Amino acid sequence: MCPAMSFLAAIIYYPYYAGFNVFTFLANWLELVCYNFPFAFFTQLFFIQPLICTLIKIIFAKDIKRKEQWLIHLKISGYRYVSMVGIVKIGVVTFIFLY
Repeated sequence: MCPAMSFLAAIIYYPYYAGFNVFTFLANWLELVCYNFPFAFFTQLFFIQPLICTLIKIIFAKDIKRKEQWLIHLKISGYRYVSMVGIVKIGVVTFIFLY
């Protein structure tokens, strides 16, 4: 996301009055990525991600509680719960690479 947004900013704020040079454009783009990436990374890591996790927990609290009760019921009944996390992780990785 940060490289794409920096690419658009490099296009918009390029000094066209001096003529267009590909190397100047790439240098400006790389400079913007270096300026923006640390802020974007740490903002995502420490502010946005915890906020979204909290909101999802609040919104889906009933579903989470129902799933926990279902898992407890399976343990009491003697069934073995087989997780689908591996398939979900493969799907997420595939989605990230395809997107």
